[in-house]
Amino acid sequence: MSDQLSVESVGSASAIPPWPVTPSKQFPGFLQALFLLFLIHLIANVVGGVLILPGMIADYLAHGSFTQTMALAAVGIVANSIAFGLITWFTWRRSKLPARQAFPLHGVPVMAALTMLLLFGGTLVLAELVSTGLFRLLPPPDFIVQIFKQLLGSEAPLVLSAIFLVVIAPVTEEFFFRGVLQRSLSIRYGPNKAILYSGLLFGIMHVLPWQVVPAVILGTLFAFWRERTGSLWPPLIAHAITNGTSFVMSRLHPEYDPLVPDWPEPLFLAGGAVMLLAGLVLAKRYLPSAAPSSIAERSSL
Repeated sequence: MSDQLSVESVGSASAIPPWPVTPSKQFPGFLQALFLLFLIHLIANVVGGVLILPGMIADYLAHGSFTQTMALAAVGIVANSIAFGLITWFTWRRSKLPARQAFPLHGVPVMAALTMLLLFGGTLVLAELVSTGLFRLLPPPDFIVQIFKQLLGSEAPLVLSAIFLVVIAPVTEEFFFRGVLQRSLSIRYGPNKAILYSGLLFGIMHVLPWQVVPAVILGTLFAFWRERTGSLWPPLIAHAITNGTSFVMSRLHPEYDPLVPDWPEPLFLAGGAVMLLAGLVLAKRYLPSAAPSSIAERSSL
């Protein structure tokens, strides 16, 4: 093994080494990542403000509420794509990672997929329980309710909202958080800290307290999958399912209110616990960590 392994020479589509193999100067670090999140919000808000704020102000003054549902969904698509696209591109260029390491897209074995499915089901139940508690303890203000209704409510534009929630948001967020950002954090801090940091940063990105904690839980799971499989497909698909579930529920059941959720049924909680436990047991076999002996092999790729 050479004295110094470059970023480009380490890693493949499989899981990455269990410790950094380069000096810990890989971009971005955790604090730099926090600043990148700020830039994403800043760019998205500027773009969104330019496109929709004048109309929203006029709409609110005229009707006392926001009624431009189609405009909000459309602007969300544009603002999210531009903000995440620019920052993801900038981070990738600064990280000097090859695309196959920053944005790996390949299949996973069947048993690994089944294991992740069990983990996903159990973690969703946990996230739902936490989210319900937050909504019950801290009811959101009216303006937050209006925003959610314009994206999830029965009057939300079906196609635009579906594209934003199920396609645009998962793709842009996963390519950033579980793509180039997590790979860089893993090189700088090691995979275990990268998993935790990726989940934490993903939660912080959501800002709203009713979303932060559930997003940390799910983001950490997605980061674990990315680390163990080396692929973005599992978090991409799971993210799309997570976002799409509430939207589908609101369309099929207009009486369903995601902002006033009911406490999960005991049978639902028990099923989630069983799935989570089974997934953790299977993960030891089907989602193993990278073997240290594979570092030299990967360094030659």
